Amino acid sequence: MQFNNYLHTPKTSYKRFYRILIKRHFFGITSPFRVLPDFFVIGSGRTGTTSLFHYLGQHPSISKSAYDELGFFDVNYHLGLNWYRSLFPSILNKFFVKLKTKVFLTYDVTPSYVRRPWVAKRIKNLFPKSKIQEKLNEFTKERTLSNKKDLDFMKEITQE
Repeated sequence: MQFNNYLHTPKTSYKRFYRILIKRHFFGITSPFRVLPDFFVIGSGRTGTTSLFHYLGQHPSISKSAYDELGFFDVNYHLGLNWYRSLFPSILNKFFVKLKTKVFLTYDVTPSYVRRPWVAKRIKNLFPKSKIQEKLNEFTKERTLSNKKDLDFMKEITQE
């Protein structure tokens, strides 16, 4: 309950206004006309998530977000859904890509989501049909499974 009250304080309202209109400019103003991600890529550090972010963006049917490691569902959640939307392509861009390729997808790549168990619940609440792609290599699988926080996140994903 206290966390929900924090999201509606004057201080957070100012932060939202500042982040959307001042920092995001045109993108913040047009955020209602922007799409949300179709899938999420998560993983431990040093597993190639940044490379995957750039490789996926080269596909003609897939549009990437403004940058990787957005961190909306963990550290930037208080900025609101309009701020998050401002980081993705517009509906017009989606229309033109669909005309050309018949398919349109966009994605969020944030490796830190794997370290926070509450992120899976937030994603599932906002995007019930979305997919979460986990990016781990053999070394980090062992390291991740030995870390209790990461293990809690893995349990959260498998439960939903």
